[in-house]
Amino acid sequence: MKKIILAVSCWLLFQQCCIAQGFSKAEYFFDTDPGAGNGTAISLTGTSDTINFSAAIPTTSLSQGFHLLALRMQHNDGKWGLFEKRGFYIYAAATGAAYITAAEYFFDADPGVGNGTAASVGASGAIVNFTANIPTSLPVGFHILAIRTKDADGKLGLFEKRSFYVLPPASGMGFVVSGEYFFDTDPGVGNGLPFNFATPGNIVNQTLGLVVPVPTGQGNHLMVLRVRDANGYWSLFDTARTITVFGVLPLHLLNFTGKKINNNTLLEWKTENEVNVNRFEIQRSDDGQSFVTVGTVLPGSASYSFTDAGVFNSKSIVFYRLKSIDDDGKFTYSNIIRLSSQLTTQLSVFPNPVKDVVAVSGLKQNGHLLLFSAEGKLLQQQKVAVQSTTINMSSYKAGVYMLQYQINGEIFNQKIIKQ
Repeated sequence: MKKIILAVSCWLLFQQCCIAQGFSKAEYFFDTDPGAGNGTAISLTGTSDTINFSAAIPTTSLSQGFHLLALRMQHNDGKWGLFEKRGFYIYAAATGAAYITAAEYFFDADPGVGNGTAASVGASGAIVNFTANIPTSLPVGFHILAIRTKDADGKLGLFEKRSFYVLPPASGMGFVVSGEYFFDTDPGVGNGLPFNFATPGNIVNQTLGLVVPVPTGQGNHLMVLRVRDANGYWSLFDTARTITVFGVLPLHLLNFTGKKINNNTLLEWKTENEVNVNRFEIQRSDDGQSFVTVGTVLPGSASYSFTDAGVFNSKSIVFYRLKSIDDDGKFTYSNIIRLSSQLTTQLSVFPNPVKDVVAVSGLKQNGHLLLFSAEGKLLQQQKVAVQSTTINMSSYKAGVYMLQYQINGEIFNQKIIKQ
């Protein structure tokens, strides 16, 4: 949360990034709109769809109190866009401006400055980063959370707000089990690139090896993630990551799966666009954190497999990941797979290959079944409350699909052939 305090004699440094079709001009104004093209011009260097610039904007002509600074851009075709505005406050003197020392929050309606619920900001400072546990005993639906900070002089700043949605109460609220990500443009919920968590839970901390899609061009891109719980509910997305693509992407890993056969592990993966791939290293871990290489496979086809023999003679749970290494030494990691010795003898999938409906038996209560395409897109999911169930696949085209069974943090993957 920022609080802007400006002296009458100071200058405001304003940075703005805009995206549209060929921006060439910019202007600003305070408080009252003089009309498009009548503001104070801001000098830009060059014209582009994306422009990053800094401008020193004087505030010496403004009186003490609250003001609005607004900025808008003009296209190369002469059309002006809507303006973006920010509020700030000018004090008569700002020497030794007081640090931020406290905060307050409220939901939906502003109860008035100083009447919100207090929140601790930890150590005071001109800029503070703090975490607050905020209870949400709110009715089902959309709500707004607003937070504002207070300085040591007791002055409260403007509030910052975020929207969120409260779902109906659910008995046995599902753990976070998987997620999806995309770059720059949202393809819609459920249509992103999928990933799974090795250990589902209410809070999941895991390093993810996420593949950048082959068509992604060179330059800066925004990577966006959202997660899904075992009941199928999706979270809002997080846009807090920017990546830079420097050259041609060497590899696209379509999927990486594994299953236990007797006391062995069979790992399988598919790729596309193999360019300058040197080798694949299969890595194993006992805790999902520290990995060691247990095998190497050379490139040469789009489908691969590796057997880790006898691993379940001495282990009950193991984790795997795939390390793809290029000729220049650069590498990427796949998703992490968790396999257990307790599941494979209990689950039965029949018939396989399947034409219309496949029967799954040997299930337990409180587990979840998920059906993925060969590209890793989630197609179906259901919470298991009985020992057997069926999955209707009549509407899917012929090909390879992956059935995943999740229970008590364990994951079992079974390939299904659709005729």
